[in-house]
Amino acid sequence: MNVNNSSNASLLTKAAPQESPEIPFCGCLSVRYYQPYFDVDTNDIYVRLLNSLFYCRRENNFLALIADKPDAYGPFWISTTLVFSVAVTSHISSWLSSWMSSKNWEYDFQSIVSSASLIYGFATIVPTIIYFGFNNLNAKVSFVSLLCLYGYSLAVFIPATLICLVPSNALSWLILLGAAAASGVFLLRNLARLIANHVPQYLTPILAGIASIQLTFMLLLKLYFFSSV
Repeated sequence: MNVNNSSNASLLTKAAPQESPEIPFCGCLSVRYYQPYFDVDTNDIYVRLLNSLFYCRRENNFLALIADKPDAYGPFWISTTLVFSVAVTSHISSWLSSWMSSKNWEYDFQSIVSSASLIYGFATIVPTIIYFGFNNLNAKVSFVSLLCLYGYSLAVFIPATLICLVPSNALSWLILLGAAAASGVFLLRNLARLIANHVPQYLTPILAGIASIQLTFMLLLKLYFFSSV
């Protein structure tokens, strides 16, 4: 009798459904909500980086590549790498410039904070503005796709800032302008078709606005971090 009772109890225990933990307030406050956007492997990141840097050789655009699985992992680490790259290379370039001109040089401890504020700010605010702008124009695209697109568009600035180690004002202008142009064309190439399909009458002003955003980002990088060369 005791055996039957214990076996019945075990069956009831196995059959009882497990209650999922409650998510407070809303799903966005749960780690599980963000898990799909970080569920990528090394090959996914590698392919997306290549597509963002060498997009002219690709038949399909970047939005088509990430259509089924946009990620936030790549944009986060691209932005973080760019934050440290800007802070470190701008200081080394400034030190080399001061050393070559026999001037005193001082370390700017606020540069990493300024770099993080600028880059993380653009990486989140710009996709948000584009998202709400597109929604108002009935051009439907997910926020995560735009966040992913813009995050990967910043990848080209990482090698550009490394080249800016050379203490040359003309070279830094040329390299940063080239990076801004490449980043802007990457964004326009992906968003132009979406805009043309939904709101063709706004195609020119929207594309001009996106291009001006990248130009503004480049100018802030140059004038704030690489102005001493």
